[in-house]
Amino acid sequence: MLLFHSQNQGYGLVKVVGPNFQKENQGIALPTDSLLHEPINAALLRLDSSGRYDKIYEKCFGTANEEVNP
Repeated sequence: MLLFHSQNQGYGLVKVVGPNFQKENQGIALPTDSLLHEPINAALLRLDSSGRYDKIYEKCFGTANEEVNP
């Protein structure tokens, strides 16, 4: 979230510095009996395996080398 903010609304105002303390993945909470579990998981797998996830990530947050600006 900080990387997104620093690349968007906070661009030029804030800067993320230093290494990440701990990488944390995000999740999507759904009711246990939701019919959306499988379609969402399948869509996420397609994004990842096609390389599109990395392109979206880079567009929002920059490349891995740009994430942390010492």
